[in-house]
Order: sequence, then C-alpha cells, then structure tokens
Amino acid sequence: MIHRLFVNMTVPDARAVNRKAHIASLGFDSVQDVCVVDAYTIEKHVTDAQLKKIGAVLSSSVTQSVYSDTFFPKRPFHWAIEIGYLPGVT
Repeated sequence: MIHRLFVNMTVPDARAVNRKAHIASLGFDSVQDVCVVDAYTIEKHVTDAQLKKIGAVLSSSVTQSVYSDTFFPKRPFHWAIEIGYLPGVT
C-alpha cells in the first residue's frame, strides 16, 4: 500500500518567506501567503504504528506537525503546487 506523510511547520518558516519573495519578484505581487509542506511517499506495507514512527523520524515534534495520508491545512487556500522527483531520482 502507498502512504503519504505530510510534514508542516508550526512556527514561521524561512523557506516560505524566501519562496514568497521569489514569487513576488516574478511579478505575482498579489500572493498573500506561502506555506511549504514536505511530502514523503512510502511504497511499503506498514502498520499505523510504524507510519507514526516514520513520521517522528522525518520531523521535529517541537516545530513541525505530521499528517499521514491526508493533509489538513489550517486555513483555506486557492493554489497548491507539488514538486517531486521521478522514482529513482534524488
């Protein structure tokens, strides 16, 4: 079974600030907020407990929250852009 882990910052994220500035420099001044979420795809049969342990390893409980298989943003959004590697490419 394929699982997805989403790691979201719970404190201000410098990556989001930099992305927002870059987007504004491209002429998209109306963008109000940017949120960066790290998504991990796991293609293996794992239990919920194992998935929770994997999420703990891939995140910091102090500054990040982890969602498994479903991401629940805290606020509504209009656009989502996902950037990912092809399988086998790192």
